Amino acid sequence: MKNKIYKILLILFFINIINSNTFSQEQFNFDITKIEILDNGNIFKGLELGIINTKDGIKIIADRFEYNKSLNVIDAYGNIRLDDTNKNISIFSDKIKYFKNKEKIISDGNSKAINKNGIVISGNKFEYDKIKNELKAYGDVEIDNPLKDYVIYADQITYAKNVEKIFTIGKTTSVIQSEYNFKSSDVVFFVNENKFTSKKKTVVKDLNSNFYQVDKFVYTIDNYQLKG
Repeated sequence: MKNKIYKILLILFFINIINSNTFSQEQFNFDITKIEILDNGNIFKGLELGIINTKDGIKIIADRFEYNKSLNVIDAYGNIRLDDTNKNISIFSDKIKYFKNKEKIISDGNSKAINKNGIVISGNKFEYDKIKNELKAYGDVEIDNPLKDYVIYADQITYAKNVEKIFTIGKTTSVIQSEYNFKSSDVVFFVNENKFTSKKKTVVKDLNSNFYQVDKFVYTIDNYQLKG
């Protein structure tokens, strides 16, 4: 009787492993010319330029890949481009780690993101949460929109794509329409409305070297309107 129970449990154990591995493999479609398999099939290394696609709209192009099947994590290295076609955003970096189970992507080194509105976000490190549809950027962050003629500089920002808002944290410098230079902190930018606002003390300098100091401000790009 004990032997029968042991055999049943053993069979269930192997079925569970097979199902788990199949599920892990089905999440990614690998297009890689040269591959190395290690750790009894748990580690897959793409040694040359390759492409990885997922069923939920993620496409990663990189010089090298490493996929840990048990952790369901992909590390990509070199000339990386990650496209999230469902969320209309592309991320470029030197190094990316994709935690598939958590749907989180972390980039490290020369990171840049471009959205459908033509906004380019650059920084040292990104954290992209697919579930929240939120991008956080850290270190020498720059937000540039050549079409609307504004540049924002900050140490840290959060881009909440669901509501199309960008929040800066700490000291923030904004150069708007090549005319105004704002020195402020904790600025909120409404992407669709092209509107900047902050409730913190702000110094504004224009092309004529005029200075304005306000306790808070709202500036709308489309109608050149500054309220302080």
